[in-house]
This record gives sequence, structure tokens and C-alpha cells, in this order.
Amino acid sequence: MAEPDAKHALRTLTEAATATVGASGRGVEPFRGIALHDTRKDETFTSLAAFDETSKTVASLALLQQRYGVDEAPRVTLQFVYEWLDRVDQPHFQEEAFDQLWEDFSAELEDPDWVFRIIANVRWLTAEGGPFDFGDGVSIRGRSFEELRELRFSQPILDALSEDFSGFGASSYVMSVETRVPKSPDNFILGNVGTDQAKAWRVLGALRLLAPGDISIGRMWMSRPARFNVGLGGVGSAGFSIPAIGSPYHLTEPLAAEVPEMVEALRHLEERGYGTSSGNLGLALRSYMATYDRWPSTGDSRVLDAITAVEAVLGSETEIAFKLSFRMAGVLGGDEAERAAIFREMKAYYDLRSKLVHGAALKEKHHALLADPERLRRLVRELLRGFVHLDATPGHGYGKAWFREHLDVALQVESERVALREALNLRKTGNPGRNPGRR
Repeated sequence: MAEPDAKHALRTLTEAATATVGASGRGVEPFRGIALHDTRKDETFTSLAAFDETSKTVASLALLQQRYGVDEAPRVTLQFVYEWLDRVDQPHFQEEAFDQLWEDFSAELEDPDWVFRIIANVRWLTAEGGPFDFGDGVSIRGRSFEELRELRFSQPILDALSEDFSGFGASSYVMSVETRVPKSPDNFILGNVGTDQAKAWRVLGALRLLAPGDISIGRMWMSRPARFNVGLGGVGSAGFSIPAIGSPYHLTEPLAAEVPEMVEALRHLEERGYGTSSGNLGLALRSYMATYDRWPSTGDSRVLDAITAVEAVLGSETEIAFKLSFRMAGVLGGDEAERAAIFREMKAYYDLRSKLVHGAALKEKHHALLADPERLRRLVRELLRGFVHLDATPGHGYGKAWFREHLDVALQVESERVALREALNLRKTGNPGRNPGRR
């Protein structure tokens, strides 16, 4: 049968459903719903004489068979009635409203892809420019509820997003992720693709490795927006929001341009594994990210997580404090003065770490370090950024065995130290953790 037959059949069913609702005298609201969510409510419409014939007509549509599956025709037919009731205030048939619903139904059926989106508030972000598109469907943009409605985020999601926008670090920006998947009967009722959250966290990790600031995202709200809802209900979400004290992350167009390359390097690590990286780079990155996400957020936990990240890639079984400080200074220091400063700073932080884990009394100098853990995190940021770059670059010759057996000797020979720093893509001079021109 052709589309006009389906349109005529759906019109007949819609008129019958409208008459049934009108005859109840209860108004439209009690009859609204989602197909197959309340079988007693569904029976009001599935028991109509026109329902079975309409369902068979809808099932004959070639695109429905291909993209939804013929078995879903009753569900789609029932959902058409519910979509109609969502669009009218009174139980009276309205020609214009029906034509618009049919147009939306047809357009959704003709679209070959499902669109999946997630949205989350971004915390501790200031920006120049934007919106920022990082590729693979991930972007950061100013929070405009008008634009989000145009992207077909439901009102319950927008209400939840608004409620989450509060506390320390609340910004006027959101992160959104969009994924398209070809429609098929196998994914007809798929609520999310399972990869959107990973995309969001990968971009967030890249941003954290590229510049200072306590950028984070709140709870992620999931949606499969459509011009015609084929029968999905409820609001899905994942994660949580941490309104912690922190410092702003300043995003600019030049900084945003660096993100896709870092994202690709992180994806490379995730897909290939961390087996060839120095030490345990996977643990190091997770520990570094914990300095942002651990709750409650305290100076002592940030220091412990940051030191764990360093130990995971540069640690030693003996003389840990000295070797860790020596290696960090040798790798990160651009000149003698920097190496001396980094060595002293790492020794001080490792002394603090030992006091914390062994429950020793803290002195004034330790409290001063706890008050500013970002001083340590900026060193860890540059170190991990270098190792991520190294792992994504083939043919460099710096594998696990080299770091285990040759690192300390290489740091004594300036030409070998310089070559290692070049392989790690470290800048020649400057304050560790802050690239030239970056706030």
C-alpha cells in the first residue's frame, strides 16, 4: 500500500480516538502517554475497531519494515495516537494539527539515522569565542535553552539541566555530544549508544591535559530526539555533579584547536592499550583525572593522587623520593635553574605525601603546600601530556625497557636528555605546565 493509504488509515484511527476521549468527559490529559508503558491505558485505543486495520496498513510501509521492523507497527500506530494527544488541548479533531503530525511521522521515517544526544553543564569554565567544536560530535557552547529546544531536548531534561546549574564553579556553558546511528529493527528502542559518555570524558581529559583550571562536567542527560517519538519514554542520565571549590579554566579558539589531536592520542591509548607506555600510564592518567573528580575535593587527596600519577610512570622501587624528584627535574626542566627548582619542589611534595600517608604531624611548610596543590598538578600535567604524545608517536625507541634501564643515565648526558624532551614534545624553557601564550 502507498503512503496515502497509511495517512488515511491513521486519520480514521485518530478521529475515533479523539471521539473516545471526548465521550469520556475527562479531557485530554488523563489519556496522554507512551505506547506500551501502561497497558490499561493502551487498551482504550487498541480496542478501537480501526486499530488493527490501521496497524496492518502502517506495517505495509516499506521504510517502516526496513528501519523499524514490521513487528513494531502496532507500537508505532499506538504511539501516533499518543503523539496526537500531546499536540491538542481539547478532544476535537484539528486538520492542521493532524497534517503536521503526519509530516513529522513521515520525515522521521525517511531519516535513515537515529540521533543520540547528551548534554551536561560545564563547571569552572570561562571562554573567548565559541561555540567550540572538537569533532566526533562533541562541542562546548553557551547555555541557550532556545537552542537546546531546537536540538529537541525535552522540557524535563532542560529543567534538570537548569536545576544542576548551581554551586561552586557554575558557568554559562554546556557540553553536548551527538552520535548518529543507522536505523534498523535491532536498535528500534535503543535509548543510548554507550559511547557518548566516553566521548565526553575523552574531550574533558584532553582539556585537562592542555591547560590549568578545574574544568569538569555535571550530570549527563541523554536523549534520542526525533520529530516523531516512536515510543521511548523517561529521562536517562549518568554521572554526577561536583560543585567543588576550584579555579577557572580559560578556553580560547587556539587552545580548542589543540583538543582534537589530544583526543585522538587518548583514543589511540584506549583502543590499543597502555602496554608499551612507560610504567603504568593508564593508572597515571586515572590518578591525574582524580585530582579533578574525587569527592570531597581536598588538598591532601589531590596531592596523593598527583604523586601516584608520577610514581606510575617514573617511580622506582628504591630511593623513591630522590629518584622521583631527580627524574621529574631531568625530564621537565628546560635549563639548570628549572631543574633545581623542580627537584626541590618535588622533594617537598613527596615529603608531604609521606607525612600524609603515615599520619605524621604537619608543619607550616606542609600546610602551605596543601593550600596550593595546583603547583604540583601543573608539573604532572606537563609530564603526562608528554607521555601521551610519546605513546601516540611511532618509531621513537623509548619503550618500557628503555625507561626502566636507561632513563637515569640518559638524564646525566645533556644531548640524550634533550633528545628525550624533544620526543616528549616538551618546550625548551618556561614555567612547567604553562605553554607560551596560554593563561
